[in-house]
Amino acid sequence: MKARIRRNVNLVSTLFAGLARARNARVFHPHGVLLHGTLILREGPIQQPNSSAAVTALGGPAQHPVVVRLSKAVGTPGAWPDLLGISVKIDLDGGQVDLLTATVGQSGWRRLFFRPTSSWCRTPYSTVLPYQAGQRRLLLGLSPERRRSELAGLEALKHAADSTLREDPLVFSFEERDRAGWSAVGRLVITGPIAESDASYDPYLNALASFAPVPLLSRLRCAAYAGSRRGRGAADLPAEANPAAKR
Repeated sequence: MKARIRRNVNLVSTLFAGLARARNARVFHPHGVLLHGTLILREGPIQQPNSSAAVTALGGPAQHPVVVRLSKAVGTPGAWPDLLGISVKIDLDGGQVDLLTATVGQSGWRRLFFRPTSSWCRTPYSTVLPYQAGQRRLLLGLSPERRRSELAGLEALKHAADSTLREDPLVFSFEERDRAGWSAVGRLVITGPIAESDASYDPYLNALASFAPVPLLSRLRCAAYAGSRRGRGAADLPAEANPAAKR
């Protein structure tokens, strides 16, 4: 059984390395826009302010600088619909945490499944697979605080990043979902471009012992991320780079 798992992991890593090498980019979400912002945990009049498992696991109420990558999963041209993604790299005192989300349905059971769209501020985003936050298991998500129909496609986003985001930032509600449903536990405020051209995200290597994706499919997903980095020639992310990572 263990030998079969190792073969499957190696196969996934090799497959994703080959695909990334052929594409000269990530297998999924090949092109994106890198932006800086702030994650404000438990900010404003949020109901039941002491009940957030995610905020507690991330160290409590605070403001954290983040590097955000907005991207299209397939890479469709212009404003054509695609599965849109928001990846958030959170800079904590104890290390970095990478949170990957993608567009899902608007409400109810639809928020449990991916949904393509054309605008960055039209539908919610979700991790889809749950996180273990302390003793609780929950989904994490982002919801745009207002629709912005002009922001469709990567080029429109790049233009906004260079011209208007400082005065008119992208703002998303940071949410968690447990058995009681979705609740807002903070805000993600995206304010403009940064100098770096790209960044690597890995939610398994960049995690905390108290805050990490559940083990479901973790070995295969880790192999896919590592293979994609290797195939496109990106620097790998050593596990020891994050001293607080979950082992």
